[in-house]
Amino acid sequence: MMKMVLSWCHRHKILTGLAVLLLIGAIGNATDGSKSTTSATTDAPTVTPSPTSIAAAPPTPTVDPGAAAAAAKARAGQDAAAKARAGQDAAAKAAADQAAAAKASSDPASACFMRPAEYGDLILRLSDLGVPPTAQVLGGGWAYNHDTDTCQNGPDFLLAGIAPGDGHCGQVATAASNPGYNADASPAPPLNGVLVSRGNCAAPVTSAPASCTLTGSGTCIRGGEFCPSAEQDQPGTDAEARSYICQDKTHTGRDHWESP
Repeated sequence: MMKMVLSWCHRHKILTGLAVLLLIGAIGNATDGSKSTTSATTDAPTVTPSPTSIAAAPPTPTVDPGAAAAAAKARAGQDAAAKARAGQDAAAKAAADQAAAAKASSDPASACFMRPAEYGDLILRLSDLGVPPTAQVLGGGWAYNHDTDTCQNGPDFLLAGIAPGDGHCGQVATAASNPGYNADASPAPPLNGVLVSRGNCAAPVTSAPASCTLTGSGTCIRGGEFCPSAEQDQPGTDAEARSYICQDKTHTGRDHWESP
């Protein structure tokens, strides 16, 4: 009995020792695993994040010396062509001016028209026998009188057809001296600042008009007055039975009642 107890005790000690050894081995394995994990974590390569990519600067354009020289040469050629055209235009203008001057020197009427105007617009006021005074606004440039072969300024030319005598009156004043003047009024208002007058403007108009050629407004025609294009080259008679013809002898571009 004693032997069996001792044998059991002996086995119990052996088993206890084995259990201790197993426990120690387990702890060792656990420790080794932890070390291995730590080592693995520690030994893992460190990955450095790459820096943010920076946009590359655009490449500097390369200038081709040959192309730049060709462009400069082309621009120089264009400038030279422009100067040549300007020179041609100036030469053409000079030739035209010379031709106009030559024509004016040989044509007294053209030379007369080319003279600088002495006045601006003019107002011509006319009164005649038995009719209310009328007025017209006309240009104040020079005009050539083919009846007298003379170059006349605006006022003298406008009064050239006015005959002296009782009941006939022609007056000329500048439009600038008569602001707001109504040339369409009947009778035409008196003029301020009369430059030139012809006829007996102080005599009363009492005589009845003679048979005459009437204007569109029903008055007798007057010498130097505009006439309709429809009556071109037609004869006419004023209140004094003076004869006229509707023509443009003065080459002003408008027909007038002029002496035949």
